[in-house]
Amino acid sequence: MAYLTESDEFPELLRYCNLLYEVFPYELAAAVRDVATASKVRNLQGIAMVAAGYGGDMEDDTVDDILDDMDFDRNSKVCSHVIELMMPQLTKMVEREMVY
Repeated sequence: MAYLTESDEFPELLRYCNLLYEVFPYELAAAVRDVATASKVRNLQGIAMVAAGYGGDMEDDTVDDILDDMDFDRNSKVCSHVIELMMPQLTKMVEREMVY
């Protein structure tokens, strides 16, 4: 995954990721108005908050381990055994975030 930062398009991709992340709460707020999807949206909000918060506070070695472990399944889906092992802890964090 390190090749991404070395790509000529990396600054533009990072800019788009940041823009999407900034717009994300507004899109979710609009989706919550639909009663049928409200619980799914709240869950997605919790996941986003945990991902952003945990990702921002992560130790450099942990980040390196995750990036080194990432792979693409059939060139379409990102897979990471390290993240899969973290899922129980992350799920509990999402559940706590949804309470607030």
